[in-house]
Amino acid sequence: MEEPSQLRMASTGVGPAGIYAWMTKADAPGKLAGSAFLLAPDIAVTCAHVVRDHLGLGKVTPDNPPSGELLLRFPALDCERKATVIPRGWYASRPEGGARKIRDLALLQLTSPIEDPELSCIALASTTPPGGRKGRILGAGPGWQEHEQDIPVELAGATNAQGRWQLTDLRNHGFSAVPGYSGSPLFGESMTVIWGMVQQVGSPEERVTLALGADRLHKALQDASIGLVDRVRLAGEAEAKAEAAMRNFISARESQWAEKEARRERELSELRLLVANLASEKSAPNHKIAAEQALQGLAEGNAEKAQAFLSEEIDRDRKRGQEAFQSAASKARQLGVLLQYPRTPELRWLVSARQTG
Repeated sequence: MEEPSQLRMASTGVGPAGIYAWMTKADAPGKLAGSAFLLAPDIAVTCAHVVRDHLGLGKVTPDNPPSGELLLRFPALDCERKATVIPRGWYASRPEGGARKIRDLALLQLTSPIEDPELSCIALASTTPPGGRKGRILGAGPGWQEHEQDIPVELAGATNAQGRWQLTDLRNHGFSAVPGYSGSPLFGESMTVIWGMVQQVGSPEERVTLALGADRLHKALQDASIGLVDRVRLAGEAEAKAEAAMRNFISARESQWAEKEARRERELSELRLLVANLASEKSAPNHKIAAEQALQGLAEGNAEKAQAFLSEEIDRDRKRGQEAFQSAASKARQLGVLLQYPRTPELRWLVSARQTG
């Protein structure tokens, strides 16, 4: 099967973080309205509702493109750029239209391109992302927009009824997508290909996010202006190979971690069994308490008390072995003496004397 064709888009020598930008709310300066990202040094994309909140246009996204000037902040590049909405690149948020309609998207024209020497290019897939695969979101929640966060996600097997991808957060700890991530880029695992754009974020308990696929972004570019797509560089097979290499690397690492975890669990099980057996063989109260503490530590993943308990057992066995060896040596010497005597009444007397003495 052929790899999807791709378009070269903006990335940076400081990593994918360089294409990320954020915008404030009009009615709350400094508060996060949402995110955006570069498709080229002078073209960006975000959600229409993010533009609405940034310009303070109310709670309903207007059908017609707004004419106000936007201000985008690029934290990784430490710069700002003004921008305007490309008239034919405006798609309002409307529930009707089914899965084929592009909605809640805004293409932006920067008033001046970013000419940072570390700004290079990244690829935007022109076809639908691969369902069921793992990807990454690069964005930021309120208060973290100058830092950005990288969140691993998994795409659903197919798009939903509105043509959007459901993204499931793969971690149960750390950062998760929250309001403010709208307009953030969705990358493949290698972060060398843009698979889409985050459009809607669920509650923290749900840990579910919706994204528009890169095929819709590509179509929006085509429909917005003749030659707009040509202003970006076309990519070859390098990104597809990078994605495949990253998948193989991650799969190998996951297998190694799984094997390591299984081996660790086997060793802990063996330690638990050994401590439990030793505890059942002993009757001293202090010994049983030490064994119980060792087992409790193993249950909590701490082997220190079990190590101390087993070390003491080894010392006891060594001492018992030395005493047994000395007793056996003494009996052997006694046997050697006995073997020097003939089987006479005197021998029987000596044996009796040793037994009673």
